[in-house]
Amino acid sequence: MQPPGPPYGGQGGYPGGMPMAPKTSGAAIASLVCGILGCIPFLTSILAVILGIVGIKQTGNPQRTGRGLAIAGLLLGLLGIAGWTIGGGLGILGWSAAKKQLALQAKPCLEAISAGDYAKAQSYSTMTPEKMTELHDQMQPWGALNDVSMSGFNTQKNMGKPNTLTIKGTATFATGGAKDYEIDMDSSSGQLKITNVDFK
Repeated sequence: MQPPGPPYGGQGGYPGGMPMAPKTSGAAIASLVCGILGCIPFLTSILAVILGIVGIKQTGNPQRTGRGLAIAGLLLGLLGIAGWTIGGGLGILGWSAAKKQLALQAKPCLEAISAGDYAKAQSYSTMTPEKMTELHDQMQPWGALNDVSMSGFNTQKNMGKPNTLTIKGTATFATGGAKDYEIDMDSSSGQLKITNVDFK
């Protein structure tokens, strides 16, 4: 007669030996990592959301842990998507506003200075006559101003100065070709005015 023992012939009453310890869901871990990173616009945040959902489903199995990690990654992913969406929208609005100011003020101001019409330039700018004369003399060898285009903003220069806007771009002249510039604008007086122009 066989002596009594654990069922199924295993150890401790489990087939094949001791029970296996639950494992942390890899998707949950990856979701949290992607959610924390969030450094690539949308991509890592979207991955965090997808992997978070997968991780939550996987942790429905008692042999999978990490549900909290998956939920945290999912939430961080959703916050990342919202942040990039809002930031992108503000960036587009800022770009549109800067292009409008370039067309309405910067280009006609430079045209007036290039032509020596400082009185007209003064309606767009707070620069001194001495500064306008300096710019006029600098632009004279380059010929007539043909076009002014914008390439971006100097955000570092504007840091901590909410009333200022610095536009970077290229001005094209008839004989001097393309010249890079930075134009500083200030709205502290209630109207946006050009305070400085530098050609690189």
